This record gives sequence, C-alpha cells and structure tokens, in this order.
Amino acid sequence: MNRLIIFLLGIIAGGALYTAGAQTNAEWERYQEGIRLMDKKRYADAILHFEAVRNVLTKDCNEKIEECKKKIAHIKLKIDDRYINEKTPIYFNCNQCDTIVTLESNNKYKVTVEDYSSGIREAKVSGNKLYISFDQINKSMIEKHESIKISAGEAPNKHELAIELIHKRHPAYIDCKSKNLNLPAEGTTRVLKVDSNTEWMVETSDIETSDAWVNIEQDSSSININVIENSNTTERNTHFIIKSKYDQNINITINIKQLAGNENLSIENGDLKFSANGNVEYVLVQSNDKNWSVKDYPADWCIASRVPGTDSLRIESFENVSGITRKATVQISTATGNKTAGIVIEQPSNEFVPKYAFSKILEGRNLSFGVKGGGNLSIVQATAAGSFCGSMVNYGLGNGTEEAAYNNSIGLSFGLIADIRLYRNLYLKTGLDYTRIRYSNEFGGDVSIMATSEPNVSYFKGVSKNSYKEEYTFDFIEVPLLLSYRFVINRSSCIHLDLGPYISYGISAEMEWAGTTSANMGKYKITGGVLTNEKVNESEYIRQYKRNAHIDLYDKKVKTTTVHTFGANEKFYEVYNFKEAPFNRLNCGLQIGVIYEYGGFCAGLNYKHMFTNMANKKFWESERMEVFNTTIETEEEISGYKQHLSSLSITLSYIFRYKKQNNIINF
Repeated sequence: MNRLIIFLLGIIAGGALYTAGAQTNAEWERYQEGIRLMDKKRYADAILHFEAVRNVLTKDCNEKIEECKKKIAHIKLKIDDRYINEKTPIYFNCNQCDTIVTLESNNKYKVTVEDYSSGIREAKVSGNKLYISFDQINKSMIEKHESIKISAGEAPNKHELAIELIHKRHPAYIDCKSKNLNLPAEGTTRVLKVDSNTEWMVETSDIETSDAWVNIEQDSSSININVIENSNTTERNTHFIIKSKYDQNINITINIKQLAGNENLSIENGDLKFSANGNVEYVLVQSNDKNWSVKDYPADWCIASRVPGTDSLRIESFENVSGITRKATVQISTATGNKTAGIVIEQPSNEFVPKYAFSKILEGRNLSFGVKGGGNLSIVQATAAGSFCGSMVNYGLGNGTEEAAYNNSIGLSFGLIADIRLYRNLYLKTGLDYTRIRYSNEFGGDVSIMATSEPNVSYFKGVSKNSYKEEYTFDFIEVPLLLSYRFVINRSSCIHLDLGPYISYGISAEMEWAGTTSANMGKYKITGGVLTNEKVNESEYIRQYKRNAHIDLYDKKVKTTTVHTFGANEKFYEVYNFKEAPFNRLNCGLQIGVIYEYGGFCAGLNYKHMFTNMANKKFWESERMEVFNTTIETEEEISGYKQHLSSLSITLSYIFRYKKQNNIINF
C-alpha cells in the first residue's frame, strides 16, 4: 500500500515539473520576441511582450520597458508652470487673443493647423514654446472651437495629439464710440455706429415733446441723429437709450448737447476810474443771454459780481496803498462762453500807509541769497588829546599848522547776501562784503629846518616851502549781522530797515606819499659846540628835492626815496622802523540802512560807524614818520590819538527771493 502511494506521488511531481518547464520556455520565448522587436525599433510592440512576462522576469522586463519608453516619442504640455492633460481643451477668455504653451518632448515636434479660416491667426513653435493667437477677441455669444495637431518623432514611434482650443463666449453687450455728442448750433446730422452682439433697439420715450429738435432713425448697425438749428442763446440737452431686446439691464445712454445760437454781449461803459480810497461802480450789461456771468477780475484789490435779478454789474475796489497805479480788466461772458467782454478799471494810489505795512507779510522764500554792489564815501574821524592832530607823517611843526584835514574820496563795495526770515517780517541779514575806502590829506606849510655843514664849525638853517599829498586806500572784508524789518508796501515791494553790528578785517592798507621841498638856507657858525645866529657869510644856499614812498600801513617798516633836483639829481633812501604798525587790522562797528525792494531788486542807503580805534597807540605817540630836521628844540608828539573810519554808501542788489515759472514772477 505504501509503495503504491509513493509511486502515485512520484508520477504527480514529475508531471508538475514537466508543466513548469514548459511554461518557463514559453515566457522566455516571448521575452526574446520583445528583444527582436526592439531591434526592429518597434518599441510599442516590444513593451507589450515585456509586460506579458513581467511577473516571471521582473527585473529584466522592467529595464527593457523603461528603455523602450525612452525610444518612443512623447509630448507634454504646460501652461504657467502647470502640466495639462493632452485631452483637456485649452480655454481662451473672450477678450484674450494670445497664449503660450510650453512643450516638453524627447523628439522634434511640429504643429499643424487644419483650417486657418476658423479664426486662428497663427500657431507656431519657437524653441520649446508653442505660440497660439487669434485674429480678434470673441465678441460672439457663442463659444468658438478650434483645433491644432502636434506630432513628435517618426513612425512607428511617432506620437501625435490633437489640442482643442475653446474661445469662450462673450457676455451680451452694447457699445458705441461716443456716448456724449456735442453738436453745433446751426444743426447737423450725425451717424452713430453701434457695436453689439445682441439684438438692440432705441428707446426714445425720454425725449420730451419740447425736444422735437431731435429726430432719431436706426438701422441694423447704426443710428442717424438729426438736429435742427438752435436759435436760442442757451444750449439744449436731451438723451436716448439703446438697449437689448432680450435683457433690459443691458443698455447705454446717449447724451446730446447742442450749443447755443448766436449771442450778443456789450457793456455800457468799458472804462472805469476808481478813487484811491476805493468805491463802488455799477455798469449796465446788454445781452440776449440772460445767464451771462463774471468770468474774471483782479480779486486781490476788487470784487466784481452780477446784481441778482438785474442786468447790472457791480464792481467794488479796495483802498490802494501800493504806491503805484493799479490797472486790470474785469471780464464777463455768456453762459456758453461764446461771447466775452471786458471793462478796463484803473485806480491811483494813496501815499504809503504804515498800518498796511505792519499787517502784511512779505512773500517769497524764507531763506534767500543775493548779490550787491555800490559806491561809498569815506568819513574819517580823527581826534587827539594834545594841541594838534596830525597824520602819520611827522612834518616837524608840532602845532595846529600840521593839523590833518582828510578829504573824502569815492570807494566801492560788493558782496554776497544771505537773507533769513526769523519771524513774519523780521529777518536776519548777513553775508560777506568786500569794501574799499579811500581818502587823502595834504600838507603845504613852511618849515624851519637845519642841516649840518661842517661838524662843530658851521651849520645850515632856513625855511623850506613844502607841498605833499597822502593818499590812503583801505581794503576790508566785512561780515554784517543785521536785524532787518520789512515794511510791506504791496505784493512786489517793501522797505527794509536794517540795524546791527559788523566785523571788519583789513586785508590791505596802503598810503601813497609824494611831494616836493624848496629851501633857502644860510650858513651859521658853531662856537664851543653851541649853534649861533652869526652868519659865516652872506651867501644863500638853495636846496630842492622830491620825496615819495609807498607805505604798508599794517607794517612796522617804511622806506622813502628822496631825489635832489637842484644841481645833480642825487637819489638817496631812508628807512623808518617803528615800534608798531600805524593801524590795526581787526575792527568792528554799527551799520544802519534803509532799502527799497521791488521784485527782488533793491536800492539802499547805508551808514557804517566804526566803534573801535583803528590807530595803534605805540606808533602815534612816538615820533611817527619824521621827515624834516626842524629847528624846534622840543617837538610836541601826538597823544591820545584815535581814528575811526566810517562810510556812507549807496548799494544796488538783487535777492533771489521769488520763484520764476513760465517767465512770470510769483510773489
């Protein structure tokens, strides 16, 4: 029994092994067929064979399937970085005409459009981009369907797909180019084209009986609008509605305006004279347009208005304290503006009124810069505590004959201005000035002089006649710090009142000194070392010579030149070394000024008074520049000398206070 069971089991196992061997051989053959199809480049068929035996030969089949897929052409579509199914239509909005599709493929591709008459203007490939465009937007209420074909690769591995394009339908609409018509007074016909994708009609029920001047006619795509002549002096208006036959909410309104007919407008009196204090004038206006009105008037100094219910124009002027005669025009016009007329008004000015100046604020920038220039007249104020007050040159008289009499000369100045508003009409005015001041002094006195002839034996003495001139030139850099109040006259003019200190630094101070001396001298004895009045002889000795020097008044050293002109022209030099220079460089003072300004242009009068003593005490209380050896035994020196250099100047300046726009200054 056991042997029988074992025998049967052997038969069953052998059969199973035989069947398994048979199945393995069949699957292997199918796999090999797939390899042969790959060699023939029939990759799609090969994939079918590999798919059939994938469960048995998993690894090998998967590798071959992937290899085949790479050889078969494929196309992927992407819009805005989003992949789309090739069977999904591409939608265009009704107002959209163009789109771009990104293509991804392992082969070259091409695009085919079956029928360009369907509305596609262009479908082309550039690089990996597919550009699709339509001729125009879809204004129809029906969707438009188009299609294009895209293929990649060659048979038998070619991939081809058809893309459906859908141009979405447009909502119902009605439109036209102009919804507001302005028609002439003489009458006309206007054709209005209507753009719509729905059937429409004209609703004229809103045109009243009084609007019989308008006639409306329509056809399938346009409306004819006929208006007759407008003989009225006022414009007239009406409207009508274009609406859909199927949807009352779809409509547009067309507004019609016809200009007024011919108008007349005249003024009884075209010129008015007002008093400086201001007054009211009435003017009769004649017009067939009862709706005329005031168009323009100079509101800053008068008011013009129509008297309600009448044909009179009322013009009221205000007091004129501007200092100038005001002249302007009041303009009126008809309601349409087709006719205008003007009245010339003129008003003289009263004298300057201070209360007005305090009540107005000067216009223009709060920080302004400017330039200035002008001339000045020097004022030399020199005093001394002693019996006389001479110049820096010691002529050796030691009395009032040597008194300096300074003659004023014309100088100049120019500089930069900074004008800073502190509060309302109160300003700080500063800047940088270059100033040149000139003055002179002349000496023409007789001087008793002496000179040694022979030491301890004889000497010369006599009287010399002299003529010398001193010409002074000072150059300063000055910085003023002035409080300036503006008395406003009108919008374009004002008066400045300036007051404040200034600092002066001398950059140059020179004196040109020149003159002649003519002396008649006698020869006298010296006895026992004493000068006597006993003449050696009766002879007269004549000396003549010229002297000159260019002196730096800020230096301690002076060099003079003397030329004898009697006999041989003999030239010799003298050098003077002082304890101190004659004048100080740094000084200060007070400035006051009155300036008239108009539109930034200024003309003014300024006075500068120096407070500090510009003279150096050590120089003036010494011998100064002694030029003669006199017979005076005890010479008086100048003591307590003080010198102040002031000036009176006239300046012209311009301050860039106002902005310029279109060549008009805005105040």
